[in-house]
Amino acid sequence: KIWNVVASFMCLDDHFLGPAIFRSCADDLVAISSGGMMLLPALDLPIALPNLRFVGNTIDNVQADKVRSALINEGLALVSLDQAVSDPQEFAKFIGDDLGAELHQHSSDVGGVWSIKSKKTNAIARSHTTDPFLPHTDASFEPMPPRFFALSVIRSDHGIGGLTCFTSVEEAVKMLSAEEYDTLLNTSVHWKRPIEFTKHGMETTVAPVLFSKYRARIRGDIIMADHLSDEDEKRFWDAYNRFYGHLEELCHKSARILPERTIILMDNQKFVHARTSIIDDRRSLLRIRFDIPDLPEKLWM
Repeated sequence: KIWNVVASFMCLDDHFLGPAIFRSCADDLVAISSGGMMLLPALDLPIALPNLRFVGNTIDNVQADKVRSALINEGLALVSLDQAVSDPQEFAKFIGDDLGAELHQHSSDVGGVWSIKSKKTNAIARSHTTDPFLPHTDASFEPMPPRFFALSVIRSDHGIGGLTCFTSVEEAVKMLSAEEYDTLLNTSVHWKRPIEFTKHGMETTVAPVLFSKYRARIRGDIIMADHLSDEDEKRFWDAYNRFYGHLEELCHKSARILPERTIILMDNQKFVHARTSIIDDRRSLLRIRFDIPDLPEKLWM
């Protein structure tokens, strides 16, 4: 059973001084404080379970083979460090060399490591804005979306914004009718590539939403279904909106702040993720999307 945890931390002038009080309970926790203290949920995460959490002073001290195994078999892993991985080359080395992964190129202009810093104007992509974004899978517009992604948290949102939410595709699929599941599995729609991820000759991808009961591609704002008959288009959107509603509800329950000096790794087809509005525009992350060659056959179900 996962218990709720409320954690408090001591900070002064943007300097982290250490952990303070941690409280735990099987039921919801309500904490009221004043005088400059803020209490928030920090550890009620499946990725904080002992078998999915790995620690080390630096990334070089982490047992990469165990991180890889957890990510492949469970779809989630969390690496907690004393020193944040802020160097793109160091991050790429851990993912590419230590985990044996193949990095996904973001676009014709940007390589495998994407720096995420929020801007109120002139943002390159929506991840660079301070706006929230709804549940989705990364690179849904690719013919085959990258299977995994990793986030290195250099600085979290000190304004307690930028909460990350996620849930599994399987949980939402369980709530669909047989007809809705069949529609999302077998109806091919067009996925428009956003301009910030332009690749020559790859403007759209044609594919269904679901790969299976366990895996999906999700991002409603780039789906085009006007090539379908009126009846089929209505059937598709009815099924998609119901599916998406379940994902939103499940995601909302999991909203948590990303701890600094951590790396979060996730299966990009088994899980969807979302983010609330950014308050502190000094929030800084690195992101890598990647594939791991020769995955076990069971993972393609």
